[in-house]
Amino acid sequence: MKPIRVLIVDDSAFVRKALSTMLQSEPDIEIVGLANNGKEAVEKAAELKPDIITLDVEMPIMNGLEALRIIMEQTPTPVLMVSSVTTEGAEATIEALSLGAVDFISKQSTLTIQQTMRDELVGKVKAITQSVGVKTRISRPSLLGGLGFRRSTASVAKTEEPTERLSLQERIARRRQQSMQEGGSASSAEASSAMSAPSAPPTKPLHEVRVTGRKRPSAGHAKIVVLGVSTGGPLALHQVVPRLPKDFPVGMLIVQHMPAHFTKSLADRLNTLSHVTVREAQDGDILEPGLVLIAPGGFHMKIAKDQRTIHVTPDPSETLHRPSVDVTAESVVEAFGGHAIGVIMTGMGRDGCAGLKKLNAKGGYVIAQDEESCVVYGMPKAVVDEGIADEVQSLENLAEAIAACAGVHAVSAKS
Repeated sequence: MKPIRVLIVDDSAFVRKALSTMLQSEPDIEIVGLANNGKEAVEKAAELKPDIITLDVEMPIMNGLEALRIIMEQTPTPVLMVSSVTTEGAEATIEALSLGAVDFISKQSTLTIQQTMRDELVGKVKAITQSVGVKTRISRPSLLGGLGFRRSTASVAKTEEPTERLSLQERIARRRQQSMQEGGSASSAEASSAMSAPSAPPTKPLHEVRVTGRKRPSAGHAKIVVLGVSTGGPLALHQVVPRLPKDFPVGMLIVQHMPAHFTKSLADRLNTLSHVTVREAQDGDILEPGLVLIAPGGFHMKIAKDQRTIHVTPDPSETLHRPSVDVTAESVVEAFGGHAIGVIMTGMGRDGCAGLKKLNAKGGYVIAQDEESCVVYGMPKAVVDEGIADEVQSLENLAEAIAACAGVHAVSAKS
């Protein structure tokens, strides 16, 4: 079996060494190159053709976001971002995910030489490179274009301009403005963005893969939607949430495995694209129809038995993940019984399986994302293997499936 070939890109020699040490401890992983800036990353990605790239954001000569744009245009390769745990770092990471990065790890974690952090890095490198969904996306340029890897000649030229004197936020704002200006002359396929939902409902017929044989709930039966997602989640969520209609008749709770800062940046970005209201949950929030709450990093999100009040809490502290899909789903079951829709999407591990099993037992309806469209088919696989998924849907059909279960139809994203 061929080893996984990794290119490490970071301007810090210490970080490059730390990442190399962690990855080289695995016999099936090979470090094929090191780069200390974005320009070198682009050159070595083309020369070495690695299986995966770990990429820093803040670097001299060419930053990671600009390098990512070029790599996805010239030599599409799975990219794992290495991000700082700051508000600015979180915003840059969400931007990187919009440009095609598959996932991220926090730089704070990589510098903490602990077994759990090493396991996270190694686990994500292995899962991403073995993913059917990632391989499909990378091998099909049409999918890359549709997911936002757009690049014009003008934007290529702009990446070579000196940007050291601009803050990262200023550079992100400039790139967004450039994208809007270029969008008028670009084709519709080119103009779509990875973190923007499709501009129109999918033309592909809704294909239902029944697992339990249970029929979809009738309109008005479901009172809430609980959705769990992990690796590959930000990109996937941007293909689902913005297509929910403004009159979506129930509230939605989303658990995305992310550290603090990152969940707020994700919620803010989704809110700008969506007809429904999206925000990071706060303790005491009241869940209403058309409101989507994302669990804050480092905390669990629960709904009270009054079916309205949201509790954000560090307890229970012994869970593998915080936030945890299981914790949120179990609170939904306690509050709503089977009058709920459970959705499980791309991610490693089994988080969500136990909670959705309880939901299924109460008569709740469960939808799982299919393997081909997942970045990592772990969490959905656990649900499907357990026999508690009522249907399995591709990413492009998930929004319509969720909307239909709530008695409405998916719509186009905001223009």
